[in-house]
Order: sequence, then C-alpha cells, then structure tokens
Amino acid sequence: LYAEQNAPGQVPTSTNQRLMRTPVAGGPAERVLDIQGTATFRSPQATGSSPVLCELQGGSVVFTAFDPVLGRRRELSRAEGHAQPAWSLSPDGSTIAMVVESQDSIPRIRLLSTSNAPSREFRLDRPVWIADLAYGADGRSWLIVAAGKQWQLLHVDARGRTAPLIPPQLWMYSSAASPDGKRVAYTSNTGLGNIWMLEDF
Repeated sequence: LYAEQNAPGQVPTSTNQRLMRTPVAGGPAERVLDIQGTATFRSPQATGSSPVLCELQGGSVVFTAFDPVLGRRRELSRAEGHAQPAWSLSPDGSTIAMVVESQDSIPRIRLLSTSNAPSREFRLDRPVWIADLAYGADGRSWLIVAAGKQWQLLHVDARGRTAPLIPPQLWMYSSAASPDGKRVAYTSNTGLGNIWMLEDF
C-alpha cells in the first residue's frame, strides 16, 4: 500500500490523492480509495484486523477502517484537530493511540477504540514534543521520537512514565518494535554521508 499524490495526468492539488495497492502476484498498481486532503494510514500485525486511515475533515481528525481490496469500510472514531497528529495502531488493531495537544507543554496520549469502547487518555511525565508515535509489541507501551535540540527515542508505559532507550541523536524520524518485542528499529540522521560499494552480486 502507498499514497499517490496525484493520479497520472492530474493537476497537482491538495485533494486529489489516492491510496494504491500493488498486487503481490505482480501487475499494475490498483486504486484502493480516494483520500480527502492530507492522510496517513497504519496496518495492524494481527491477521483479520483492518488497516486504518487518518484524514482531516472540517476541523476533525477522522479514523476509518478500510480493506486493501474493497476500499473504505466504517468510520471508527473522530477527534477535534486541524493537523495530522502523531498516531499509531495497536498490533491487534483494537486501539488507536494519538497525541493530543496540551496547554502546559506536557503531551497526552489518547486511546481510541476501534470497536466503540470508551476512549481514555494519560499524560506523559515530562514536557516533550512528539514527532512520532509507535506501539510497542505488547500493545500496552509505546515508542516516541521526541524532537528538540537533541532528538530522543523514549519508551512510554501505560502510566505515562518515559525512559530513554538510546543516547540523544542529531535528528530522528521514526521507530518500530519487532513483533517479539526484543528489538527496536529507528531512523537517525547522523549528518554523515557514506558511499557503499557492492561486489560480486
């Protein structure tokens, strides 16, 4: 799955985007659904759970389930918002975690159910600006990339307690936990350029 900014031959705008799929067996890309404005999507690890699309619609952040072949399904949840939030989908697809703005610079993470259960939220134990949010493999903890003069990769538990996982970085983008929870992959810009040479391939 990937987002296509503009269909072939279209004049670029902020609204004529679409979500595309590439068949596993090969062949041309196929349209899954049209996207309203700026959107992002996440896919769960659990078999049988639906991917989720996040769109901005009239001052609301709207989460919608979709099928990679059949397209849009039902709306799952919506919250007030005017920009794409940092958000993540739990490994089993049951919960959406999104960062909620706070007036005192200490962010909150709101947990939205994909099955109409009541939402809940918690505050972090420190003021940080969250650039990226990802679920841990256990579905009850999170990884956040915190932006600042030095970027940090933090582990967050269900009570909002944070702990650094690596030394501060120059610049970071995202992170992801392995399905077994034993490893974390992350992107980091070190400011160094490298050229790699492949031999005997």
